[in-house]
Parts: sequence; structure tokens; C-alpha cells
Amino acid sequence: MGIQPTYKEKAGSIQIAVFENEGKTKEGVKFVFKSVNLQKSYKDKDGKWQNISISLRQDDIPRAIMLLEMAYKDCVLKEKIAQE
Repeated sequence: MGIQPTYKEKAGSIQIAVFENEGKTKEGVKFVFKSVNLQKSYKDKDGKWQNISISLRQDDIPRAIMLLEMAYKDCVLKEKIAQE
């Protein structure tokens, strides 16, 4: 386990990377867990590249997907209504 991602992919200005991490239980037993780093790149008002990122644990991913899908549906529905 290092600081290199085990998986990395990019789509436009969005990039995702999966990392393996090591933790310890209260009893001192080591275990491995995965985390995901989601990053968005953009240019600020001065034209300089900026990155914002969020790290999620494996169990957070389905919740994030659900909320993103809900937000996308809301945006699309409001666009459709505005065009009518």
C-alpha cells in the first residue's frame, strides 16, 4: 500500500482515483480499506487552474451516486420545464 492509486480514470475535467489505506481497530488489529478521491479541475477568474476534491469511503459511494443522480434529474427537469 502506497500513495499511488490502485485505479485512476478521467472524464473531461473530472478525475477519480481509488486508494488502499491501512487502519487499526481499537484492539490494534490492522485492516485495509479503500477510499475514493473525486477531483474537479477548473480555471479561476484569473485563468489559473484550480482543483477541488473530496475523499469518500467505499460505503459513501452509493450515497453520493444517488444524490448526484437526484440533483441531475432536478436540473434536467427544471431545464425542460423552462423550455416549455
